[in-house]
Amino acid sequence: MNKDVVITGPEGFAGLLFSDDTVITMGPESEFKIDTYIFEPQDQAYFFQFYMQKGSMIYNSGKIGKLSPQSVHLATPTAVVGIRGTRFIVDLK
Repeated sequence: MNKDVVITGPEGFAGLLFSDDTVITMGPESEFKIDTYIFEPQDQAYFFQFYMQKGSMIYNSGKIGKLSPQSVHLATPTAVVGIRGTRFIVDLK
């Protein structure tokens, strides 16, 4: 799943469900890249780094954000966000 890119069209939406129960919902004309995703609870290995190039998304934290919040990182063209096990909206219009 590393290095995957999801792009939605002018009227498109996408819902992404990850194995740790993180949910990302993307709005129209969005571009989202998964840089690194590691969820290996048996080894206590957690890391989720992603990049939002444009558009909008809603992030609902899963187990990584709750077990290891310092392991979740969101970057945008103008900011870097550290996640602390929560829900938030990004709008890059």
